[in-house]
Amino acid sequence: MQLVTEVTGFTGTYADLQEEISQQKLKISGVKTSKNVFLETAIKLHVQSARKARVWAVKTGNATLAAQFDVQISTFTEMTQSVVLNSLPNINAAINTNIASLTGYRVTAANVTAITSAIAAATGSIGTPKQAITTRAVATDQIALAIGTL
Repeated sequence: MQLVTEVTGFTGTYADLQEEISQQKLKISGVKTSKNVFLETAIKLHVQSARKARVWAVKTGNATLAAQFDVQISTFTEMTQSVVLNSLPNINAAINTNIASLTGYRVTAANVTAITSAIAAATGSIGTPKQAITTRAVATDQIALAIGTL
């Protein structure tokens, strides 16, 4: 009778452990990679449109916008992710404000929409690697607790 009780208890614990083990095995490298891809996409789209917009700003004599649009991918590489995501909407807003003048320079409303979507995707992915690490750590702790009760 005792053996049946022990086996039943272990079976329940084993089922709980399987869920924790699967969470603990989650790979976080893909989460970080996705986050980086979203951020790189947002940066590339900005630079493509901003460089074209800079030509327009220089041609019209608007030094303020020319300076704002004077960005390259390397401009953002030394910045933290949060600083990048705070500066990109400002550039996007300036492009959007002047979109009627920029269509002749091959910057369209579709570009602004793509940039806005890229910013949203990058912003939404910022905390995900840390969340994945936390999920794994909690699962590891739960496994240790469950094994300790055996």
